[in-house]
Amino acid sequence: ISNPVIISNIQITNIMRDSVTVTWNTDRPATSRIYSCLFGLFCFSSLLNDPNLMTVHTFNISGLSADRKYYIQVVSVDANGQQGSSSIVIFKTQPGLLISNVAIINITRSSATVVWDTNYPADSGIIVCQSFLFCFFASPVKDPTLTLPHSMNLLGLKAGATYYYQPVSLDPLGYRARGALTSFKTL
Repeated sequence: ISNPVIISNIQITNIMRDSVTVTWNTDRPATSRIYSCLFGLFCFSSLLNDPNLMTVHTFNISGLSADRKYYIQVVSVDANGQQGSSSIVIFKTQPGLLISNVAIINITRSSATVVWDTNYPADSGIIVCQSFLFCFFASPVKDPTLTLPHSMNLLGLKAGATYYYQPVSLDPLGYRARGALTSFKTL
């Protein structure tokens, strides 16, 4: 007689940009396994497996990519080999590194300050050039200090000149963000 394990209360919590916690309950002690599903159609790759029999199942999945949709299926098998499988569960990880609130302040004849924010601590970098096209080949001037609010002073500028600038930040996990390429004119 088939008596499948009943899986209930599937929860996806602690959703970060590279990890998530998956929990569920079973009606009797059973193993825990999570499968990765391709586009919500084929569940074939076992991500995590715990052979211990329990009724409350918890896995922390790490090594995920930021801002990506994932499809998983949880499976539990009891001591008699009776299996229960969930429907496919979908979740999306948090965005990677983002730049926001970019502004140019304190513009003088020979200097200006670029400020911006990131959603995770990251270094500060700025690309500055007088020709729009040269900016695509320029390397940023960097400050390795990890911070959320960023500020870079642009010094030695020419009076009455137009400059293009682009903030660039890199975080310790390797996520890189670039702000829009924007221009300003010195006094």
